[in-house]
Amino acid sequence: MTQQLRTLIRVAVGLAILLPGGVVPSAARAGIVSVSGNGDILIPGVDATGATADFFNDPGPSPLVHGWNEKQNVVLDRDVYVDIINSGTYSSRGDLGGFNAFKIDAGTRVSSHLLYFDPKHNRTVRDVTYTFDGKILGVIVDSDRFWSRRFGFTDYFLQSDFLGNPLTVYPTNHYRYRGLEWEPLHQISVDVYGRTLTIDFMSAGSPGDQIRVLTAAIPEPSSVVSLGIAACLGLGLAVRRRLLRSPARANG
Repeated sequence: MTQQLRTLIRVAVGLAILLPGGVVPSAARAGIVSVSGNGDILIPGVDATGATADFFNDPGPSPLVHGWNEKQNVVLDRDVYVDIINSGTYSSRGDLGGFNAFKIDAGTRVSSHLLYFDPKHNRTVRDVTYTFDGKILGVIVDSDRFWSRRFGFTDYFLQSDFLGNPLTVYPTNHYRYRGLEWEPLHQISVDVYGRTLTIDFMSAGSPGDQIRVLTAAIPEPSSVVSLGIAACLGLGLAVRRRLLRSPARANG
């Protein structure tokens, strides 16, 4: 067996590792990687998901924060304005960016995720951490602070709902308190480079509180596999040409 053929076999084996079910595609498709604390990860189309007021209306003494992936690996066709772009701890509206101060530029490839705490009765939740597969680019946490004539009735959630999951129900109009209500001790911590968002403390009842997290998109595994296949085919053709030109072949 020639050295070229040995190399081809090694490439083929490496490519097999990258196929669906392997380590790389699994991570690339993850979106929300994990959650710790009193939260879960839902799958739209399998689980009922919605961003409308009182969608979950969870009963019981210990309702969960629900998180799910929205559109993934999307190139923005417009600027998207957000409340938070930096790591830090946020406990009031005063900690957030000013009107249209923070944005993710059109042309950026992003993935979107929604977190929703919707207890039927007023409840609190603490220390819930979501980890994402990509760097956090921006977070939207407030729907009401720019909803006035002065700011052109701007709602960052409503503006960014085009990133919603097609299998999820979304509101068609602004409604109050969709985002955090910033009551006393309301606090979240964002670690951009650690790719985590922690709800340190949240209190909610009707209509529930939402957070939208936009992360840098991770390339789809299909593109990784396509590159591997192209490399494998190219190497195979090179080996074939080498064999056709080899002295043993010519004298056989």
